[in-house]
Amino acid sequence: MHRHTLAPLSAAQQRVATERDQIRDELEAFESFAERVADIDVQQPQGGPSRSVQRTVVTNQQRTPLQRLRSAFRETVMAVPHFEEVYDEPLLVHVDGELGSDVAASFQNGGTFSEPLKRAIGSGVAQAVERRSTVLEHLDDEIDSLADALSELLAVTETMDELMAADGDVDGRLRDVEDRIRSVLLERQALIHGRRSTFSATGTDLCTYLYGESGGWTYPVLSVTASLQRDADALERRTGADQLSAP
Repeated sequence: MHRHTLAPLSAAQQRVATERDQIRDELEAFESFAERVADIDVQQPQGGPSRSVQRTVVTNQQRTPLQRLRSAFRETVMAVPHFEEVYDEPLLVHVDGELGSDVAASFQNGGTFSEPLKRAIGSGVAQAVERRSTVLEHLDDEIDSLADALSELLAVTETMDELMAADGDVDGRLRDVEDRIRSVLLERQALIHGRRSTFSATGTDLCTYLYGESGGWTYPVLSVTASLQRDADALERRTGADQLSAP
């Protein structure tokens, strides 16, 4: 009867799993982009060695380094399966958001793929990968936390269903149920307060980032424990009323 109360936890698990898959795809895409960038030769300044002039002539017959750079970004970072659903923005806008405005400006036609630009791209990519690696660590912790809470609260709901159907005094078992609910609640609160997983781009914590648009609960474990505690309180009142009305 009470198992429907756990629905936010199952929905949260699905949400975190989806986010983790997407972040992994993005991380791998940035690593692929970095490999593509490493294979692009920088353009030498005008007036350099004669071999630079020859290289420029050959390149102009094919694709310029910046054309190759833009193609590499489209075919890796912007090619993740969820790009349109999550981002859906032009190349230069996405480069700006991920690698910075200076790099984005250098992606435009007429620019030069210089050594400083190549280093700047490498630095930006490293930061993008690091950000996603950090988020993945938080998501792995969140998956473990949700699994632990679901396991414990599933046992709680089974006991509560038994108590609702039981005859006689259930005070001892009911107190145990309330203690277990409180234990899950306190453990989850400690995790939320201790995690300090603030996202600089959004100014939110991990739960708001993940569940803020879930349509009813930003903190799924806290929401479920509150519902179960209300049910336990109702059961306690009913039990007390039954004892008072007993002959």
